[in-house]
Formats: sequence, C-alpha cells, structure tokens
Amino acid sequence: MVCATQIYEKPVLNSPILIEGLPGIGFVANIAALHLIQGVKAKMFGEIRSSSFQDFAMSKGNGKARFPISELYYYKGRGEERDL
Repeated sequence: MVCATQIYEKPVLNSPILIEGLPGIGFVANIAALHLIQGVKAKMFGEIRSSSFQDFAMSKGNGKARFPISELYYYKGRGEERDL
C-alpha cells in the first residue's frame, strides 16, 4: 500500500468537530460534505492519497482523469460557533 500525505497548513482549532464524507451509494455523503465546505467557505489544509482508496478515477473539467484523493478542510468558527 502506498500512502502520501501533504499538509499545507497546520490550523490552530479549539475543540473542533470532525465531519467525514465517505463515498457510498449516490455519493450522498460526499455531496453533503462538499455543500458544507462551500457553505462555510472552509479552507483546504491537506490531502491524502492512497493506493487502498476505491479503484476508480475522476474526471476534472480539463478532461484528464485523476485518482481520488481525500482533501482535508477546516473552518474556524466565529464567536460562539464551533470549529470544524
């Protein structure tokens, strides 16, 4: 198994909550996680690539295939909001 992790930034968070969107039927969890990321304008801080991820490829807007990666995002809550 090959696994590569890239951390671009180490955010300082206060009691964060982990939310994970794993692939499944209809990619519902992935879609919900993407909606949350876009809704709170979360910032990507890292990526995980692994040969043990599902065996399929994704196509980007440029038509080139890429293997799936796990992107790591964070949201620093404002005021009484929780960090994610």
